[in-house]
Amino acid sequence: MKEVFDFVEGKMSFDEFEAELYLKPEIWKWLQALVPSDIENPECRFRKEHGKELSGFITNNYSVKKTIMSLGYNGMSAHHLISELVKYNYPDIVVAMPQSDSYFDMLEKMNLTYIDSDNNEKLIKSILSDTGYKTVKDKKNALKEAFHIKPGKYPRWAQEPEWPWGVDSPMQFVEQKRNGEEVTYTFKDVTTGEIRKVVQFY
Repeated sequence: MKEVFDFVEGKMSFDEFEAELYLKPEIWKWLQALVPSDIENPECRFRKEHGKELSGFITNNYSVKKTIMSLGYNGMSAHHLISELVKYNYPDIVVAMPQSDSYFDMLEKMNLTYIDSDNNEKLIKSILSDTGYKTVKDKKNALKEAFHIKPGKYPRWAQEPEWPWGVDSPMQFVEQKRNGEEVTYTFKDVTTGEIRKVVQFY
């Protein structure tokens, strides 16, 4: 079904796909038919490959429509479920994020907007568009690893993010200190050990 393939391949936005679902309810039946008949069997190949990601699907009794409506149309999880079902049945399809979901929107959903500096845009986009990362959590973990982020340790920017770049990768955030309206952010290059400070004002 062309509408589904366009959505999975990133040629149709979330809003456009949602409109198509309203206009053509038969799309739901087509999507449901993609669910393996042995989905409840622990030996089902789809279940084995995506078992960790199926909690919402299981909760909704393997109903594609109920699962998508519970996740919301405009979300990476909904796109991921549909994409995996399509790819399971049509292995040659190339999956891509819908055009309307900008990389900033994705960062916002992951609560990672604090890494969004102009000099980091290329790296961020390459990770978010990498189909090797199957879930939102995988992409989020990859970004945190790329930016050397330790649990709970990230800058609370006073102004726009200014995450500096080191020799080989983004620098690691060390600490921030406030003196009146001035905030100093300290970063370290994980390759060379160089310390760099970024100063912002409230």
